[in-house]
Amino acid sequence: MFNRKLLALFLLIVFAATLFAGCGSKTADEDNPAETVELVWYTGFSGTESPKDLDSVTAELSKYTKEKINATVKIIPVAFADYQTKMNPILASGEACDLVFTCSWTLDYRIYGTKGLFYPLDDLLPKYGEKLNSLISKELWEATRVGGKIIAVPNYKDLVYQQVVVFNKNKVDALGLDLSKIKTFADLAPVFAQAHAKDPGLICFETGSRISPYDKYDFLISYGTPGAVRLDDSSCKVVNQWDYPDFIKDCAIYREFYQKGYISKDTGTTRNQSNPFLKGTALAAVDVLVPNCDTVLSSLYGFPVVSVKLYDKPAMTTHSTTGSMIAVSASSKHPARALRFLELLNTDPYVRNLVTYGIEKVHYDKTGPTSIKYTDKHKQYEMAGFALGNRLIEYTVDPTPPGTNQLLKAFNDSAVISPVMGFSFNTEPVKSEISAIENLNQQYAPAALFGLKDVDEAISDYQTQLKACGVDRVLAEMQKQVDEWKKNKK
Repeated sequence: MFNRKLLALFLLIVFAATLFAGCGSKTADEDNPAETVELVWYTGFSGTESPKDLDSVTAELSKYTKEKINATVKIIPVAFADYQTKMNPILASGEACDLVFTCSWTLDYRIYGTKGLFYPLDDLLPKYGEKLNSLISKELWEATRVGGKIIAVPNYKDLVYQQVVVFNKNKVDALGLDLSKIKTFADLAPVFAQAHAKDPGLICFETGSRISPYDKYDFLISYGTPGAVRLDDSSCKVVNQWDYPDFIKDCAIYREFYQKGYISKDTGTTRNQSNPFLKGTALAAVDVLVPNCDTVLSSLYGFPVVSVKLYDKPAMTTHSTTGSMIAVSASSKHPARALRFLELLNTDPYVRNLVTYGIEKVHYDKTGPTSIKYTDKHKQYEMAGFALGNRLIEYTVDPTPPGTNQLLKAFNDSAVISPVMGFSFNTEPVKSEISAIENLNQQYAPAALFGLKDVDEAISDYQTQLKACGVDRVLAEMQKQVDEWKKNKK
């Protein structure tokens, strides 16, 4: 008699293989457009509780999407603080799910794409996302590829990286500071010296985010983790940035600032709502350049700021372009419909602004064709706008000048494109070494990055520990993968 346990095992294997094949081979033709479907969309947001008016907004959204694509939409916001923890079991179990926020910093698209948990979009885009396909540039599509397949739709926003130092304008004026001569990171020193002399207790530089030479490097993991390609190197040689004089020079500047009391003694900690610049008590901080930067950031911080650029052009890297994306889940029963909704989200101003700002005359009032002001009920519907599609068709909120978002395209197009744009490092072959290095970073890197110790000593100690953790194997694996990627790209 056939062993029942063997039979059960055989059936389980067949079922699993069928499920896996279904996730990877389902075609758009299986999605019957005559059938009204519900699309379940998980997205991240910055709050702790779902917006009070979420149901009323999604009801309005579903009326519109049912007419356009015969689908209703259920939005499930998950706090960014808990996002990966909550999404892991949902994706792993194959729970009903159609759309998922993913990026390079949470629910990493590279990891989940490699596991086959996101639906490849290459075959669907020409038929069900023609407008979307045209909207996103070739470089951006390349950045979303995992294993050669497009596995997410990038949210079009500021897709390049250019750091600025933002100053509290009230303090600049009160102290009589001249910012016109600041052209480089080192040029901050005399300004901070003047401010410190007039107000010794003032924190001149809040360093929760660190100035880093993104104008020179594309960091394959992070600016503190060894492994980078210089933006001016078309040969794509992988280097250890900790060996390079320009990187070490920045560390030395932080050391000077720390020793002279320009930065706080608890520097190197993650920026949070209690940091002194957000509270209006520090002189300057690091942020990123956006169109109409001073107006936009003044509105964000709640006090007037003035920004200073430290390098001429932004850089476009895989990391900068994959900071906000939406994937179609491999468990989706309606991948074509999900993609059609993503096309609406990215090309239809009504859909984009409804999911971002809520209902007109309830949560906001229009002050112009593409500008709005919030009503008293705005707090009942707040979402993370950067995670919700194409910013080019998003309204601007007064007092931000109308049309600011439309300037994003020119800003993005001005960037220096990394020679390894579209490359993503698969850490699996050296995952134990990477894990050891990341643990090491927490212990050793802050001392060098933020000037807490003598720079030469701190970097020497760090490099010694890196060698013991297998950094050479990591760099060699990076170079191997970059060379293979470059060969296939040609």
